[in-house]
Amino acid sequence: MEESEVKYRIDGPQALAVLRERLAVLGAEYRGAAVETSVLFDTADAQLRATDRVLRLRWHDERRDAWLTYKGPARWEGALKRREEHTVAVADGPAMERILTRLGFTPRQRYTRHRETWRYAGAEVALDTLEFGTYCEIEGPAPVITALATALGLSPTQAEPRPYPALAAEHARGQPPRSG
Repeated sequence: MEESEVKYRIDGPQALAVLRERLAVLGAEYRGAAVETSVLFDTADAQLRATDRVLRLRWHDERRDAWLTYKGPARWEGALKRREEHTVAVADGPAMERILTRLGFTPRQRYTRHRETWRYAGAEVALDTLEFGTYCEIEGPAPVITALATALGLSPTQAEPRPYPALAAEHARGQPPRSG
């Protein structure tokens, strides 16, 4: 499976409210909101990070069930990021975290976000609020992403190529947010 997405930096809660309104006017389907916790794992010598691969365990609202995801190296087409992605549901996230640790993987980073999800024209739109900023991610076929971003009033200059883990690490080091 291949993931195709573009992430946009949004100027705070009021801008997210405008996006919600635009999504509703377009007829997008609201799918719900949740607090998500993500834990990224790597080998002791950081081989996954060195090869731009990701092993992530994620769960919602402190529930036990989770999703384990592998992501391959990213390929870029302008602001559009494509990468191999495989996700499997896990009935017990804490148990999976123990298994991964015992297999030699180390939890390298943990971050939390509030995510609101919408569906429109075969794309998923996520409105994310994190400790270090607000974002809109659109995932789906490239032409749909482009058309939907335009309909939502998102500018290519708002595209944020850095993944949330990199943004979280910058925030933890006290670096202020910067554009793309």
